[in-house]
Amino acid sequence: MWIDLLGALLAPERCAACDEPVPLHHAFCACCAVSIEPADFEAELPGEVVEIGAFGGALIPALHRLKYQGRTDLGRPLGDLMARAALQQGLRVEQVIPVPLAPRRLQERGYNQAALLAARVARHLGAHHEPLALQRRVETGQLAHLDQHDRQARIRGAFACARPVRGRSVLLVDDVMTTGSTLGECTEVLYEAGARSVAYCVAARVERRDRGFTR
Repeated sequence: MWIDLLGALLAPERCAACDEPVPLHHAFCACCAVSIEPADFEAELPGEVVEIGAFGGALIPALHRLKYQGRTDLGRPLGDLMARAALQQGLRVEQVIPVPLAPRRLQERGYNQAALLAARVARHLGAHHEPLALQRRVETGQLAHLDQHDRQARIRGAFACARPVRGRSVLLVDDVMTTGSTLGECTEVLYEAGARSVAYCVAARVERRDRGFTR
């Protein structure tokens, strides 16, 4: 605790969306926090899904900064919020696995934002973080503007399981769930490898009417 307090004095906490100062262990300032709404629509996945909120409000700039502006530091506060949502839902898992980036995309970006989030989630849940458990074997290109059918066709066979998961409960982690096609494909691979159960934790879920948004 004293290390966190010392860090806050030397480098005060900032809002993940607007950089306004925030209290210790807060991801968003009061103005940004009220813009985050719950995701109260059904997810088209076989397991439980938890998230910070619906894709909108302050989550959009926060995730854009994490994903495209090199703000790897935002993986901590956003991942902590995701972990809080998972704990509130009573999720108990053995492995936390991030959705992988394609090798070329990982090389360009220098990090996998889902892995940063997954590391924090795993820490709070007391589970093993397995950043290399899934591998993306196929370059799928940008998926943001594709509908669910085209997404599913593009990602079919794109993933492979590279670490033992047999008999274990798994939590898949990603930054944004749009149609659920990517998480669904990862789920099939994990079940084929023997996973006992698969649940999902994302920062934000996109409503059907918003699925044309670019992230």
